[in-house]
Amino acid sequence: MEYPTDVPGLFSLGETQLTVAEWRKVLLYSNFPPRCVLEWLTFCKATRGKEHEFIVLYFRHWNASVPATARLIVERALNPYQMDGRSTIMHSSSFSALQISSLISPTSLQTSAIDSVLITSNTVHSHWETYLGGRYGSYKTLCTLEFSATSCPSATQISVLLFVINRHAPDYHLWKFQCYWFAMTIWETIKQLF
Repeated sequence: MEYPTDVPGLFSLGETQLTVAEWRKVLLYSNFPPRCVLEWLTFCKATRGKEHEFIVLYFRHWNASVPATARLIVERALNPYQMDGRSTIMHSSSFSALQISSLISPTSLQTSAIDSVLITSNTVHSHWETYLGGRYGSYKTLCTLEFSATSCPSATQISVLLFVINRHAPDYHLWKFQCYWFAMTIWETIKQLF
């Protein structure tokens, strides 16, 4: 059976990276995301370098006769080019000393966070661990949260939750609102709500 491509933002061709605000809009303008439910999620951590934390979401296709699962990576990164108008997603290992100093002293320069959702291509699902290893280097799964059939949140609910978390703390701050805070807030909120 072919991989479905009927749900933009979840089941589509190729790999797409969107901000959480863009992802929410894509899902809100489609009829299917409320019927695509989160089966489980994992909290992961890169074990080398800056030890970046990220969440992987696994959504079931809305049609029960289609055995497909969408895999999305949710993460927070620094936007070091915010001041000159460009928007580029960068991982913390790419920062210069000036960019790091601006994070430590946010009063001198507020740095916006880029909270993003990476909709992965179905072609990477057969070698998922290798794909994540190529993207993050050595990493480990810290926790996994699975949902019963009666408690699964919908993709629409998760998109709104991510949007609210982003709006609560839109700026990246090295000591308070970094990738760990973002991933942990998502994890704990979903665990408490669903």
